[in-house]
Amino acid sequence: MLEETQYGYQFKSGTKINHLFYMDDIKLYANKEKDIDSLIHLSQVHSKNIGMTFSIEKCARLILKKDHSMLTDGLRMPNGTIKYIEEGYKNLGILHSNINHEVEVRHKAITEYKSRLGQVLQSQLNAKNQVMAINTYALPVIRYSAGIIKWTEEAINETNIATRKLLTMHGALHPKSDTTRLYFDRKDGGRGLKSLQQRVKEEEQGIKAHAASMATSGKCLGEFQSAALTMDLRHDDEKNDWRTKPVHGAYRRQISKVGDLHQTYMWLKNGNLTTNTDSLIIAAQEQVLPTRQLQTKVYHTRDDPRFRLCRDAPQTIQHIISGCKQLAGNDYPEWHNHVARVLYRSLCNEYGLNKPQHSFEGPVEVNENDLAKILWDFYSRIHKHVLANQPDIVVVDKENKRPILIDIEVPNDYNIASKKRQVRERSPSLRRDLKMLGCKNNCSHSRHWGTERNNTGA
Repeated sequence: MLEETQYGYQFKSGTKINHLFYMDDIKLYANKEKDIDSLIHLSQVHSKNIGMTFSIEKCARLILKKDHSMLTDGLRMPNGTIKYIEEGYKNLGILHSNINHEVEVRHKAITEYKSRLGQVLQSQLNAKNQVMAINTYALPVIRYSAGIIKWTEEAINETNIATRKLLTMHGALHPKSDTTRLYFDRKDGGRGLKSLQQRVKEEEQGIKAHAASMATSGKCLGEFQSAALTMDLRHDDEKNDWRTKPVHGAYRRQISKVGDLHQTYMWLKNGNLTTNTDSLIIAAQEQVLPTRQLQTKVYHTRDDPRFRLCRDAPQTIQHIISGCKQLAGNDYPEWHNHVARVLYRSLCNEYGLNKPQHSFEGPVEVNENDLAKILWDFYSRIHKHVLANQPDIVVVDKENKRPILIDIEVPNDYNIASKKRQVRERSPSLRRDLKMLGCKNNCSHSRHWGTERNNTGA
């Protein structure tokens, strides 16, 4: 009905349109004031016939002459008056008027984006879910306007800087961490945050692809396709891959030679840690924590890089967690026992055994029910002398009639492969003899298990 009126706005190419329609929102165009009034009345009559009415308070009319708005009294309708607007109006959430409001729309989108980002960062979500919330709750504010208004490289970079600043303020990003790592998938060692550049680029390309496919059937889409050919598609800042950087990528390059990267980054993929812990571990892997080695070799704020406890080697992350003789007596065994206690509690859940009420409580030496027996740091007395006769955990599976030997190692990441090999080499004799004892006695008697305990620690 609207198209049959022959009213509308004509492009230089000769194409004429008089309406844009989306769901229950309609936007009308005409070359003359009386023509636009006719289109409005036609729409009002048809709406009444199908049982719908205008929301007069949401309707507006703008008259332009030589790119300047003309003051009018509005248009009187049966149920009210459609007001005149001069400064601008919203259509589907985007500001419109006689001029391009890109600056205002970008400013409003960025303000709303920062507000939502702050809400997410103040929540109690874990690290992975916080990133997912940013991607699904905050970033769509920016993406929605992409392809409709032009997002400049400067505006995107400023927003990226503001994003990283907020992340740092809330402890979700170490100030010295590599920024490009934010935008890699968590299964690949990144943080999983979606890039603003990539989201804007995807939206622009999606709109262009849709316009290209529908240009033959839609006059307006054909005009858009012609105008969109000049749209500037930006490139991601992910070209500077953190994995190739000499300091930030050193850990990944070294661990890829001795370990499984998929398992190495399983903690990132699961995402059960708090944001502060998540960012701290990332910073430690990237070697950007303020150790004496970093202060001496990079920042040049210290003369002596040696660790103050042992004075044997430079203070690096690797030396602190696995190479200091002073920490080997108490701290390293305690870290070892923390890991072992987590596994012990999981085994108790698996076999329905009683477990310690609190994580800091030590397990009992012998924990048994009809399904299994779990021995904690237990000296195993068998018929012949075996050097490795005190595994950290022994599980006697009564149903399957087999013993399970578990030896916990908490090595430097670079020593994972060698430690696995050492554990396999020293346990076959004990495993074979315990299996013979367990099968012979149906794993139900304890007289074959010694009661002596080695107090030297794990």
